[in-house]
Amino acid sequence: MESLTIKPQLGLAQVNLNNTDKNISNVAAMCLGRFDTSHIYRILFKVPITTIPDDVTIVQASLKIYIAASGIGQSNLVTPYLLSNDWLIDSVTWNNQPAFDGSVSGSTEDIGACGEYTFDITSIVKAWYDETHVNYGLILKNRESKNATYAKVLTDLHKSYAPLVEIKYIFRCKCECKVISTQFIETVEEMDTDSSYSYSLTKDTSKTKMVTFFIKNEGMYTVTAKIQISPDGINYSNDYGGVAINIKPGEMLHAIPAVFSKYTRLAVKNTDSSQLSRVKIWYQAQQ
Repeated sequence: MESLTIKPQLGLAQVNLNNTDKNISNVAAMCLGRFDTSHIYRILFKVPITTIPDDVTIVQASLKIYIAASGIGQSNLVTPYLLSNDWLIDSVTWNNQPAFDGSVSGSTEDIGACGEYTFDITSIVKAWYDETHVNYGLILKNRESKNATYAKVLTDLHKSYAPLVEIKYIFRCKCECKVISTQFIETVEEMDTDSSYSYSLTKDTSKTKMVTFFIKNEGMYTVTAKIQISPDGINYSNDYGGVAINIKPGEMLHAIPAVFSKYTRLAVKNTDSSQLSRVKIWYQAQQ
């Protein structure tokens, strides 16, 4: 059975021991780990999963981060843990940070160099989805027992190297049913835009009855979007004559294919060639 993937929009904040009442969020980079006994850093994540449909099985979930700098010469074991209390991105500090459950965690990674690291958080996401634990998010921390075990994490959510959570799931089989009911499919992705067209992930629409793209402009400049269709996933033409829609900053519009095709994607670019923007795209379909 084919799996589906969502990439939730994350929320991030950092807490640090050397400035216990300071809130740190919406910054390009955050520290993680222990520099010395007075400088200990942790990163908290909001991970919404409300777009996952009912009656599915979580197959795999992962948290990816990109390290721009790290301490040298020591093992730096970092682990994501399930948070036990609620918190607010704009007001969380070291002094009021939520507790975490040390018995519910993701995989541990040894961060010893720059580059991308992936943590398996499948057990945590399953606990949220099955409601055995409330989804208050994650905390990412190391063992905080040795100096110089620290890292610099790139955290600009508008960049391609931003922290990312991917959740794969499949619909549960209801063997007692003789007729297969309509299934709802949804994926969410984000991408930066510039003067040239950028393209969403290609969707196999050969077995779908209805398809809708929702496009939200999360940048500061107007973008234009149009649907493209293909018989083979390689050669594309503009759907229904290439009619495009303009989307203002903060605005969300939708687009529906007018022509049936095996493959479909969305093309987006900025209307002003000198500016950059960012869009969030929901692909929704019925089978």
